[in-house]
Amino acid sequence: MKLLSTFLVMILSWLVAGPAQAVSATTPVQPASTISVGALFPSQPSGRVVAQMASPLSVGNLLVTKKAVTVTGIRVWRASTSDGSNRTAQLSTSTGRVLARVSMPMSAVASSGWVNATFATSVNLISGQSVVASVSAPNRLVVRTSVFPTSVYVRGVNGLYASGTGATPTTAKSGYLYVVDLLVATAPVVIGVPAAPIVTPTPTPVVTPTPTPVVTPSPSSSVVGFPSASTTGWRLTGTTLRPYTGPTYITVDGTVIDGADIASDVVVAASNVTIRNSRISAPTTYYAVRQYPEFSNLTLDHVEITGQPGAAADRAVYAGSNLVVNASYIHGTQRGISATNGMRVTNSFVGQFDNQSGNHASAIGSSGAISNVTISNNSLSCDTNLCSSAISMYPEVGPNDNWVIDHNLLNGGAYCMYAGYTPSAGELPNTHLTVTNNVFGSALFPECGQYGPVASWSDVASNTWANNTNGNGQPVQP
Repeated sequence: MKLLSTFLVMILSWLVAGPAQAVSATTPVQPASTISVGALFPSQPSGRVVAQMASPLSVGNLLVTKKAVTVTGIRVWRASTSDGSNRTAQLSTSTGRVLARVSMPMSAVASSGWVNATFATSVNLISGQSVVASVSAPNRLVVRTSVFPTSVYVRGVNGLYASGTGATPTTAKSGYLYVVDLLVATAPVVIGVPAAPIVTPTPTPVVTPTPTPVVTPSPSSSVVGFPSASTTGWRLTGTTLRPYTGPTYITVDGTVIDGADIASDVVVAASNVTIRNSRISAPTTYYAVRQYPEFSNLTLDHVEITGQPGAAADRAVYAGSNLVVNASYIHGTQRGISATNGMRVTNSFVGQFDNQSGNHASAIGSSGAISNVTISNNSLSCDTNLCSSAISMYPEVGPNDNWVIDHNLLNGGAYCMYAGYTPSAGELPNTHLTVTNNVFGSALFPECGQYGPVASWSDVASNTWANNTNGNGQPVQP
């Protein structure tokens, strides 16, 4: 059974978020600015979805600047002129310090679409600075999108939310941005309140000698022939980890990190980056490893990804296209790997999660429109709160296409695999799925998932289901 939020409604939206503290500025809502532009979203943002939440929220986005910018205000997408609830918008640092705030009286605006609110005093940001653009949502409507746009000004890391309209949003919404944006000046503005400087060292490739190869025993688990927690990651490579002192915000293409003990999350703003024979212990509730979508070819080879005491990253890995995960041990996060185009996950153990959020968990998950994925010879389990499935292929924003899922051990979730679609929600079936030689285990539930092995198989001509069994070797039918 597909587990989704019950409040998704329609396409076209507005977004909302913003805490309340000492007011630094209150100005009228302005029409389109002649000196400012949106920092992240295009004039017509894609994939807008209006969600009716159970209670008022503050929502927004964690953004990282790509260059020095002058922020003149906040803009929010308004779905309808009947939405007349007044808002409060604000700009904060990633640690919650308010830089500027402005009220947004919606009754003063006659049209739908973008609503701009300008600060009384502009705010200057340096390159590489993390900030939160947010707005209150007193009427419980929020607008979000799973489409991450690109921009020369900022990168959108993830959406954030918090209960109540007076709270600073801090809880990550993986896979979504809210349709809230910065207004930035097209030319430098001299006046303004400079933000506290953030010193970001110039990243340089960290290249270490490849350790002497060590013969790794054949993988074993509760079902013979599959990877386990003890046969994946860096430990069996013979590597002695060294404390990592290099940059964790990586901007150099081709960077290689080898044999490192990284006590931080890792943000990748570069292509062809490799992390191998290493451990990443993320003290965050965002992402353990996040590559921005405009970059590609991130490789994680013999890597352990986990959390630190009291912290569980929302996603272990969320990357650009052509992600490679091999022989890696991923655990201790809220959820596993977010699927991307061209992704390959092989010989890995993904499970042992710690999901204390309201998000639904999967070892590997897609919200749709992801193609050319290979998932082969892995142990994938979902053994925490609100588990959807070990592999979730939701076609919410479009069909998933050309997935090869071969020789994996699956356990847990409401169902071990969700591969179908919901016609009543306007979804189309996933296509060109090849699901072969997988074992639907009984480590967590007798029939693999709580309600069975497979939910909503997309039974179309291009899909193949063959030689899939339970732990006793008996055939499993979709």
